[in-house]
Order: sequence, then structure tokens, then C-alpha cells
Amino acid sequence: MTELWRCRVGFHAYICLHYFCDLFLDHHNDKHTPHEYHGISYRTSIIMFRLVFALLFILGSFPRAHSSCSRSSSQADICCADGASHTFRPGVGGSVICRITQITSASACPPGWKFNEDGEKSTCQRALSTEDGEGSGYSTTLNVSTLNACPNGNRANVGLLPSPCGDYGAVASLCCVDPDFELPAGASVDFICKAKKVGIISEAECPSGWYHQPTHNQCISIAPKINSLSHCSAPPPPPPSSSSSIARNFFALVAILAIMQVA
Repeated sequence: MTELWRCRVGFHAYICLHYFCDLFLDHHNDKHTPHEYHGISYRTSIIMFRLVFALLFILGSFPRAHSSCSRSSSQADICCADGASHTFRPGVGGSVICRITQITSASACPPGWKFNEDGEKSTCQRALSTEDGEGSGYSTTLNVSTLNACPNGNRANVGLLPSPCGDYGAVASLCCVDPDFELPAGASVDFICKAKKVGIISEAECPSGWYHQPTHNQCISIAPKINSLSHCSAPPPPPPSSSSSIARNFFALVAILAIMQVA
């Protein structure tokens, strides 16, 4: 449900409940002492009911907290598992790499990235970036034994990392570069989480939602591809403004004003 839709529903619900309270109190006002209801003045009762419903509406109008993912996120969140946390079995280790696909030569890789020549499957790879800036080395070792559950729900497709770490901004942050660099036409960036061990790794040893690759003896989870690189030194973009936030603030103001009304 969108924020705007929730605001509209909440606003109309408030109006209906407000009208119901007026009818309810008017009905009892006819049976009890004029202008009193169980010892409370009619005016006070109206204000109390309006206060309760206005506060409920305001609380319901606040946007839900959404998880985010960036260079400051933990490895356990970046390479999350579906449904519940996952603890690697003894002997299973993990790694994460940023990679650029659709690359034809080493000159097409950013400085510090490793070129893996494999014909049409050639790639550039590098470790994840961190809070300190651009990643160093050709891969990041998973230093956690347990992965957290994905906060925004399970993967839509097995092996494809969901949001928030599967979002465009997260991939751009985790695989950012410091020097100016423009991707070659047709190239794309993603990152891949891997789990491997000495010996055969079975599908049962893969975290939930990860894809089992028996031919490569590994389990993987891949972030969606993006078509540009961001700068590690660039500040994060401000949250986008939307009509939903404007509507939410407007209806919250209406609710607050309703508290101040005199019956």
C-alpha cells in the first residue's frame, strides 16, 4: 500500500469515526444529564474522542521504516539469507566480489581491479568498498559465520539478492571507485556473494535463497546489475521528496487541528 493511499484511508477513517463519536455522544446526551456523560461534560468527551482518533491517525501516517544498505552495512546484512538467519556449517567459508561484466580487455577495468580473461565472459573484479573508501584487493572475505535474514523479504528469484542490498544505490555504494572512470558501453556492475568449502558443498549447506552451483562447487547470491559506477568520495544523495510525504504531512496537520476544535 502506498503512503498516499494509506493517508487517504486514514483521513476518511478519521472523519467516519469522528462522525460516529458525535452520534454516540448525542444519543447518550439525550438519556443522561444534559451536557454530561458519566460525569464528564459533553464538550470534554468530544475533545477526548477527537484527541484519541487524531493521535491514532497521526501514528498511522508516519512512514514505515525501510532498511538501507551501503558501505557501512555489515557483511551479515549484505549477503543475507531468506526467511531466517543462516549459520555456515564447519568448513564453509564465504567471499564477496564486485565485478564488471561485458569487458573485452584489461584497459577497460578501473585502476586496481583485476582482469579475468575468459572470452565473452571476461570480467573485472575487486573487493567491496568500505566506510573508509574504495575496496582493496580482489575479493572480500566473509568474516562472519552467521548471515542475517533479509530485512525486506525473500528473493523474488533464487540467487538474486533482494532489497535493500539489491537496490541500485546499494550496488553503486558497495562497488564505488575513487578515480574518475566511465564504464565501457554495454558493461555493467554487480557484486556476488559466494560460499565454498574444501570438498563438495551440498545444496543443503547453501543459505536459504542462494543458488547452488554444483559445477563450480559453490553457492552464490548475486546483486542486480547497474550500468554506472559512483565515486566513493561523493556524499549520499538526499532522500527523494514525493507527493506521498506532502499528503502525509497535510493530513497529519488536519488531524492536529481537529484536536483543537471546540464541539
